[in-house]
Amino acid sequence: MNNALLRAVTDWCSVFGVNSNSTHWKKVSNQDQNTAEAEIRNLILVKTQLSAAEWNTYWEKMCEFRNSYVSHREPDVRQPVPDMSYALTDACAYFEWLKEQLRPAQNEPKTLKEFYVDFQIEVLTVMRSYLPKGT
Repeated sequence: MNNALLRAVTDWCSVFGVNSNSTHWKKVSNQDQNTAEAEIRNLILVKTQLSAAEWNTYWEKMCEFRNSYVSHREPDVRQPVPDMSYALTDACAYFEWLKEQLRPAQNEPKTLKEFYVDFQIEVLTVMRSYLPKGT
């Protein structure tokens, strides 16, 4: 299993998993907690195009995968890897919400989608450098 994938699941669960995590998304705002939670939850649902029930099912799958395979390596785990595109979309939506809270900002970072595309280009460039000439 790809170590980057395992790390992505762990990091996603640190932010979106159990409410008791100190890094959980519900704990980072100084504004009214209910307002922040509603804004973030709505943004995630809009961006993922999932209903609340569908997102909760996804959340359960991610947390179960993290608990049974990523962190504890139970030997008989046979569940598939959750669809990581939703995890990326969740992270992008949350990052955009965080950036809005810090406006106006100097040297504002790119969006996570832009970082993702830049990283893909960088990886492909490195991979091509290892391929035989003419491939």
